[in-house]
Amino acid sequence: MPTQVRNRALGRTYSLSRLVAAVLPFCTLPVLDELGPGLWYLGCAVLIALMSVAVAALGPRTNAAPLAGI
Repeated sequence: MPTQVRNRALGRTYSLSRLVAAVLPFCTLPVLDELGPGLWYLGCAVLIALMSVAVAALGPRTNAAPLAGI
């Protein structure tokens, strides 16, 4: 994958993460107020665990691979 394509993809991903970080508090505070902190943190932990399993199962193997080959 050419460096320009990789940089563009990383830039878009970073921009989207900043947008989500700006909007997330307005969406999550009502849910936190409704469910309470215990259920909220449990839900976050479950989502993180699911993402970790998905990356481990579906992500490309990059061990000892050259950067240009990823």
